Amino acid sequence: MNVWRELGELSDRELIDLARVEDSGAWAELWSRHRNAALAAARSQPGNADPEDLVAEAFTRILELLRRGGGPAEEFRPYLYATVRNLALKSLRGRSVAFSCIDMDPDEFEDEGAAASVDARLRTQTDVEMLTRAMSELPERWQEVLRLTEVEQLKPAEIAEVIGVGPNAVAALAYRARRALRAAWLQQHVQADSGDPECTAVLEEVGRVEAGTAPAAVAAQVADHLAGCDACRLLVQDALASARG
Repeated sequence: MNVWRELGELSDRELIDLARVEDSGAWAELWSRHRNAALAAARSQPGNADPEDLVAEAFTRILELLRRGGGPAEEFRPYLYATVRNLALKSLRGRSVAFSCIDMDPDEFEDEGAAASVDARLRTQTDVEMLTRAMSELPERWQEVLRLTEVEQLKPAEIAEVIGVGPNAVAALAYRARRALRAAWLQQHVQADSGDPECTAVLEEVGRVEAGTAPAAVAAQVADHLAGCDACRLLVQDALASARG
């Protein structure tokens, strides 16, 4: 069996153990498996740090820690997210820029219970940031309908009076707005330049496919690519799971 196929079937914990003993193939697999997700997280950080630089430095630091016997034990992706965020915050501190973010120690992920707690905090803040950007991409009318339905918790008849349309039209608007928001949310999660032109082109179409607005040929191309590309498929699966949550 091909060695790369074997590595692709290993868990993150097994790959981490191999990377500690300077197995370059295991580290390359971790990079391939988590780079796109890290880029998406890097783009959600405050400040103007280059996402590619943040991700590259985060991977470098984690590898150095692993080789010294530190770093993550089992939870690689949340540890990577925390490292990316802390590097972004350090860049902000260096420029004396005011901010209000969750600052966390990646070493918290050494303890399984603490890892779950910190990962939840990190994902919550990142998700809020991505949701805010996704919401801003929608037409103002859809934003208003979503605010009235999801935030104000108004009934269709009440919303109809506010925006001047019938209750049935409100329901239709809300449905389209929710679907568009979910698609924009998904696109925020997979927004990444993978370094591979084919992967990048596919990831740029994921939101339209989810919204049902992509041409059939594009949807088929995306499906075919995801069936054969583990990195993109894992990234989209994570994004969909987050959107459902």
